[in-house]
Amino acid sequence: MAGVANAYAWSFSRVSPDEADALQMLLQGASNDTGITLGNNARGGTASSLMNMLDGMDGSGAPFTAILAEIPAPIVTDNHAVNDALSGETLADYSGYLAQYMADVLAAGEIPVLEEPGPVCDRQHPMLPQYIQAMDAAAAQYGVALVRQYAYSQSNTGWCSHMAQSFYSDACIDSLKVKQEHAVVGPLVKTILGE
Repeated sequence: MAGVANAYAWSFSRVSPDEADALQMLLQGASNDTGITLGNNARGGTASSLMNMLDGMDGSGAPFTAILAEIPAPIVTDNHAVNDALSGETLADYSGYLAQYMADVLAAGEIPVLEEPGPVCDRQHPMLPQYIQAMDAAAAQYGVALVRQYAYSQSNTGWCSHMAQSFYSDACIDSLKVKQEHAVVGPLVKTILGE
């Protein structure tokens, strides 16, 4: 049995329950193990940024290290960048928060995974591509698994038509995200299970 905790915090909303359920079903099916569970510990809203999550100011009420101590999962996925790009923190600050996130997860004996957010269709996030690049660079620098969603979602014809209010993905985009997540998290789960 293995658990996968998601520390996702996507812009102004939580990860779709359907997306989390679909990934859990894929992971269970791939290993023929219904004991594999996926927990969604995301906090929504504009306060949801990586800095706020680490400090416990994202609605959770506790610093990230305290939450990690309660998560019974060997894999912890983080998806922050949309609100970080919006909040005015510098790329250097954001890179430092990514390093702290990875250090905290590793210190808890868990496997950190970074996941790019999908793109948004509004004009309020002009710096988002630079934050995606910072996340990708941090994953490479620290040797952490990375789920690439940003360019992948954009490569699908008409992707913006699948975004409610310019940033809420629909079931079509969510199914594409799940495939990307499974491609990265699936092998980690198999390794943990000794398969």
